[in-house]
Amino acid sequence: MSKKSIDFNTNTFQNGMTGSAYFQLIADLAKENKTTGPNQSEAMVHYTQMNVKRMHRWIKTMKLTDEFKNTVKYLKTPLNVLVITEGWCGDAAHNTPFIQALEELNDHVSIRYILRDENTDVIDAYLTNGGRSIPKLIAFTNDGEELFTWGPRPEPAQRLYEEGKAQGKPYPELAADLQVWYNKDKGKTFMKELGYLLNLIQEKSPVI
Repeated sequence: MSKKSIDFNTNTFQNGMTGSAYFQLIADLAKENKTTGPNQSEAMVHYTQMNVKRMHRWIKTMKLTDEFKNTVKYLKTPLNVLVITEGWCGDAAHNTPFIQALEELNDHVSIRYILRDENTDVIDAYLTNGGRSIPKLIAFTNDGEELFTWGPRPEPAQRLYEEGKAQGKPYPELAADLQVWYNKDKGKTFMKELGYLLNLIQEKSPVI
C-alpha cells in the first residue's frame, strides 16, 4: 500500500462535514427531490431517497459485534478518518452508519465527510481499478500520515460487483444483488475488515 499524506489545515479534512451534518444534508436534499453532485436525474434522486431510508434503518437496527466494539474502544492511536461519498451512492448508505460508529465508540477518532464530485483531486488519488468508486475511507494520523484505506465496499461485495459487471449485468441488477448481500451480511464483514486494519495500526503504535 502506497503511503500518502494530507494537510489537515486544508478544506480536505478540517472543513469536511461531521457525520450528523452529512446525514442531515442527504435527508434534506431527498425531501426536496434533490441529491448531491451535478447529476440531478430522477434516478439519482430516487437512489438518494432510498439511501435515507437505508441509513435510518441501519442506525436503528445495526448490531455491533463485541470484537469490533472492543477493538475500537481500546484504540489508543488518534485517528482522523476522511470519508469520500455522495448521497446517491448505495454502498455509502450501507456502510456510513457503521463507519460513524468508530467515532461514537472512541474519543480518539474524528470523522469528516466530503463529496466526491466536489473533491475530484482527492478521489483521483484513491481510485479503485481506475474508477472513482465510493465510499472511500482514508485514515490518517494527526500529522497527516496515511495509516490505511478502505472501500468502496467489503471484499465479498466487491467480488460480487466485479463478477456481475464482467457478466454484463446492467447497473440496476448489480445494485439489487448488492442490496441482497448487505441485508444478509448486516455489517459483519465491514466490522471484520475494519477491525483487522485497526488492530494493525494499534500493534505498531505506542500507547498515548
